[in-house]
Amino acid sequence: MEVQELISEKRILYLSRKDLIAAGLLDYAAIVEDVRQGLCLHAQGKTTNEKLAIDLDVERDWKISALVGIMGRYAGVKWLGANTDNLALGLPRSNSIVSLNDRLTGRVLCVMDGAMISALRTGAYAALATEALAHQEPVVVGLFGAGVISRSVLLCMAVAARKQIERVLVHDILRQAQEGFVELMVEKTGLPVEAIGDPGAVTRASGITVAATTAMTPFIKLADVRPASTHIHLGGWEDEESYAVACGQPPNKIVCDDVDVVLHRNVQTVASAFHGGLISRDQFHANLGDILLGKAPGREGDELIYFNAVGLPVLDVGVASRLFEHALKNNLGMLLSSQTPHWLLTGKL
Repeated sequence: MEVQELISEKRILYLSRKDLIAAGLLDYAAIVEDVRQGLCLHAQGKTTNEKLAIDLDVERDWKISALVGIMGRYAGVKWLGANTDNLALGLPRSNSIVSLNDRLTGRVLCVMDGAMISALRTGAYAALATEALAHQEPVVVGLFGAGVISRSVLLCMAVAARKQIERVLVHDILRQAQEGFVELMVEKTGLPVEAIGDPGAVTRASGITVAATTAMTPFIKLADVRPASTHIHLGGWEDEESYAVACGQPPNKIVCDDVDVVLHRNVQTVASAFHGGLISRDQFHANLGDILLGKAPGREGDELIYFNAVGLPVLDVGVASRLFEHALKNNLGMLLSSQTPHWLLTGKL
């Protein structure tokens, strides 16, 4: 079936997680390329991103959000709910669906599970930031957090930036989570992975650090940071403001997925440093898409580089659209009827 046929027949395709896997959700190299394309199109001004978030309790990360992205022929919305209290109930902290629409007609084309799409496109950030901003020779990679995001990070890095990985250290406040991460990731990637109880030791040993936690108190200290290292910040408040401030001093660099969006949302350390007057707008080096396009330099020597990703909805749309098109052509998923309101007037279904 083709997209136009789906529209003409007034159908909606529903894709479960099983359907998404069959459509290529776990093709990590393809995910990285989806995100690369999205970041480059965003840097060229060819995308639209908007977010509506209702914070019900900031300390518990309890919120309901709608994230809208438009790219190419598709528009999409990720509808997300999150609450850290879910973990005590045996539920994921957050869950989401992605609704994909035809940009021209506005018709809903597809509804799919969004949680793994979101996790894997976040992992792809780390792979692309490593490619563009880290030293090319193998270094120790330090991961903070042993949850789904860190797993996604390492799965994507192992495919797209493997030559830059010497070995992997992981720290999590939950020892059981650390140990489970090591066992799973050694099996999935074949990389040497070791659990470390001291976050400072991870920072001191690592040429690349990746923060992917919900911590509200900084534990990544500037004094522990290894010279010429690359920090990939995917969480919220894990590192000291002084670290971001130091990276704003040339020749060091601060790079973002979108500087303006990062500063507007103001939910991460680097934005807090800006709004607190510790760094200025012109101390932000570039957006990652500009570097991938060759419009701005990435790593040039032994500077410190701090990459901050706040998350662009259009990247979810980019991944979702590829999976949707593959599923549609290969008869995956369930077709649902979607009648127009005209039947109310005509009585004809």
